[in-house]
Amino acid sequence: MFEDLIDCKRILREISILSKLQHEYVVQLYDIVAPSSMQTFDELYIVMEICDSDLKKLCRTDVTLTPLHINTLLYNLLVGLKYLHSAGIYHRDLKPANCLVNQDCSVKICDFGLSRAIGADQPHLQALPNTPRQDGEQDPATVPVVAHTQRMKRHLTGHVVTRWYRAPELILLQ
Repeated sequence: MFEDLIDCKRILREISILSKLQHEYVVQLYDIVAPSSMQTFDELYIVMEICDSDLKKLCRTDVTLTPLHINTLLYNLLVGLKYLHSAGIYHRDLKPANCLVNQDCSVKICDFGLSRAIGADQPHLQALPNTPRQDGEQDPATVPVVAHTQRMKRHLTGHVVTRWYRAPELILLQ
């Protein structure tokens, strides 16, 4: 189980982040079932709350969603995302398969394996592109596009989360 260092980091990151979060629109971590002996430590069980389905499966079914259902799902998702961002957590892999849904249209954001926690000790990472900073940085609306793109390059990564997806900011810089 722990032969791949990248998988180990993702599991540890997910457990660490989920243990600190508690919100109605973020999946809840209940327990971690460790093995009885360290010699047989080849499996780890993470116990989380159960949900009916996910948005990907819901979109592929023949169920017709009313505008009220869609608005409720989207609102719940955005409230959960706002909570994560206010806690300094950036999901980085938000997609329909990582948004669990229940019959009452409640949404639970899950899969924090690629997430990052940005703390107060990293203020240079807290400022997002296109948002003015408090330290006197020039308003992004008045910055020429080329200069703004140059400044953004240091915040971007070449890592593609999935094989068939490229983030728009990576495409624009090519």
